[in-house]
Amino acid sequence: MEFCGGGHLGAFIQQNRSLSEELSQDIFHQLSLALSYMWKRHITHMDLKPQNILIANRMKMCIKVADFGLSQLMTDEGQTAFRGSPLYMAPEIYTIQKYDGTVDLWSAGVILYECIFGRAPFSSDSMEQVISQLLSPDPIEIPQAQISYECRDLLGRLLIRDPQQRINFENFFAHPFVAIDILAEDRNLAQARKLVNQASVDEQLGDLSSTSQLLQEAVELYLKCLDESENNSEKKALRQKINEYLTKAETVKKRLGNSSCGLSKTAIQTRSRTRNDKSSINDQPYTSALKNLRLGSDVSKIVSRSQSLIRQARKAWSNSDGKTALSKYSEAIEIALESARQETTSAEMKNQLREKVSKWLSEAEEIKD
Repeated sequence: MEFCGGGHLGAFIQQNRSLSEELSQDIFHQLSLALSYMWKRHITHMDLKPQNILIANRMKMCIKVADFGLSQLMTDEGQTAFRGSPLYMAPEIYTIQKYDGTVDLWSAGVILYECIFGRAPFSSDSMEQVISQLLSPDPIEIPQAQISYECRDLLGRLLIRDPQQRINFENFFAHPFVAIDILAEDRNLAQARKLVNQASVDEQLGDLSSTSQLLQEAVELYLKCLDESENNSEKKALRQKINEYLTKAETVKKRLGNSSCGLSKTAIQTRSRTRNDKSSINDQPYTSALKNLRLGSDVSKIVSRSQSLIRQARKAWSNSDGKTALSKYSEAIEIALESARQETTSAEMKNQLREKVSKWLSEAEEIKD
């Protein structure tokens, strides 16, 4: 079990009285990712509240959704069981109507409201008053505070008593205040297939360098899908594809005259693991194989990739997005250092890479400051 030493969100809000919109949005975005994970698997938490949102790290706000004791696997027929905490419970649960997973969206709206205004919309001295407000036909008023249009709009769409009028999950994830790409996994699969097809065309045309690069990019996308998948049969199919295209990329590299990728041993390991295909398989060999294959590529391409990341980092920093900028700097520096450590990299190129890394580290430190 993971240790969360920052307490729960309810206590954090109480200590600070209320949270800034920026911090509230960061917390809510993480909660939305958890909702996306549950929604894809037809799971409804049923008891979302600040006390069930644990803080793993207060310095770099990281939350974890806890206490799935009341959660349900939601079917198309809906549910009628009475579950949850009244202050955060959707009205349709209390009135014993049939309800669906959007009860979690109501609770999420109450949590966002409490983050920003320091109290739940139905805070009262007695449970009778809470229930009376919960069942009132009057629309919920959003205080006239200095919050963005997007935040106010989302609160209004979440805190609608009629579940038929409340925002649905698809529109919730697409809302500007949330902006989660729930179809990314499907697009990754489609893009990976497109890259493999293009690699086949380039191989027929004799462009082996492009073939190898496209196969590596396809494997990276398949790895992302493998990380996100919870379906064992789907994982099995993805592992087979990853193994197939890693081996293919190795073969193409050898045809290019570069046999120093160090992939063969790992490929044998991954083939053995694929045959066993247990759900508890450690997929690290695939990542290692792709990493080794990349390190066997031309150094010029690695340098080009690093410089591309640095351009992205500088652009992000110019747009005041320090978090993205630091991430891009980190990735570029890691790639450059790995290349500099390789025996196949010339001494001159190693010196150039180290000079670049030194410069990039200085730029990254300025962002941290």
